[in-house]
Amino acid sequence: MRRILVKAAKGAFNVMYKLGRKKEHVDEVVFLSRQTNAPSYDFAKLAEEFRSRGWKVHMHLTKVKGRNLVPYAFHVLKEIRLLGRCKIAIIDRYDPVICLVDFECEKVDDARSGAGKGAVAGSGAASRPVNLSYPTRPVVLQLWHAFGAFKKFGHQSVGTPEGHSADFTDTFDIHRNYSWVVCSGAGARKGFAEAFSCLPERVIAMDRPEYDELAERAAERAHLREKDQIERPFRVLIAPTLRINDESAHPVRALYEHKEAFEALLRDAGGTGGAGEANGASSSGGTAGADSATDAASATLKFDVCWSFHPLEAGLPAPGNVSDQLLSCDCLVTDYSSIVYEAYLLGIPTLFYIPDIASYSVSPGLNSNPAQLCPGLCAFDERKLAQLVAKIAENPKTYPQSEFESFAASAFDIDVERTGSAAARLVDFLIANLPR
Repeated sequence: MRRILVKAAKGAFNVMYKLGRKKEHVDEVVFLSRQTNAPSYDFAKLAEEFRSRGWKVHMHLTKVKGRNLVPYAFHVLKEIRLLGRCKIAIIDRYDPVICLVDFECEKVDDARSGAGKGAVAGSGAASRPVNLSYPTRPVVLQLWHAFGAFKKFGHQSVGTPEGHSADFTDTFDIHRNYSWVVCSGAGARKGFAEAFSCLPERVIAMDRPEYDELAERAAERAHLREKDQIERPFRVLIAPTLRINDESAHPVRALYEHKEAFEALLRDAGGTGGAGEANGASSSGGTAGADSATDAASATLKFDVCWSFHPLEAGLPAPGNVSDQLLSCDCLVTDYSSIVYEAYLLGIPTLFYIPDIASYSVSPGLNSNPAQLCPGLCAFDERKLAQLVAKIAENPKTYPQSEFESFAASAFDIDVERTGSAAARLVDFLIANLPR
């Protein structure tokens, strides 16, 4: 039944698109998202750059919820109309309209790609892609919302409990119709090509505008830290990735559900002390002995622990903007979240809490395994995690930054010379690659 309904929707979308399509597309760009009602930093900066060049910009955004399907239907109708007239469409996640409409596309040699509809994705997706449609009217850019490719996603995780079934991806033409896909650096290209099951040459290593923002905020954060002479608790942000399958192991959720016991371990690791609350998050305090780096006689360690789960995790705290929380924290603890790359750019020490690494390496799978790349940053039980956090709190200079570099730096082209803003470079690329 689902396949029939999707086929009917695809037919309707294409009829509407063909009826409303302009003979000549105009200098307009449409930004599309089903995850938010307000433009992201990436969208806002790119829109500003397009406007500076005389382009008309459309922000067509809506946060899709189960109870707003009727408004979303009107959103789809307007989206189809905009796609029929714009030269460029930019998306940040999967968009069903983009994937189901039959755009005018470049011709791809199936013999060269070694695949076609129905080919098996996954670990071999880079050499046997299933998505071979690369639109020219409009040009479609997938500006994926995450830096790097930490965990496997998209077509890489098909058939695992944390991924979609092959029938689902085939029915909905998942990640079809991207002219270009942006990844954060050459080291991430292979993972992105497999995740979107496209030809590797369709994945371009370019900075997202947020790269510039994080670089600026890193400098701001470092400056504020130099001036911060006020005694305050050591702030720990615990931010795990989303588990799609309820039956998948979720150690961070388990940690949160008995957070008092974890806080006791943190007190034991950092000394003895009291507990309190800060910023709506559970916190605990303790004392530590002399700092070996400074020979201070004694220091009192207090910890603010903030828990930030994915907004789709029912019944769990997901307070505020995670990027803002990152700026105020002294240490990040995650499992497999791509927030690790933002922390790296901001210069924030990061630890990995990964008791389930064996099962997670299978479902959905990992492109970068922290247990192999940075074992000194990994905790496989609560006590070890508390010890690692307390050690950084006692003396931040003991943090093995070189191990973090081994994990995160490969996702970015750090040493590449950059001219102008990331937004300008990306717009230059898109305009230069429009069909003539």
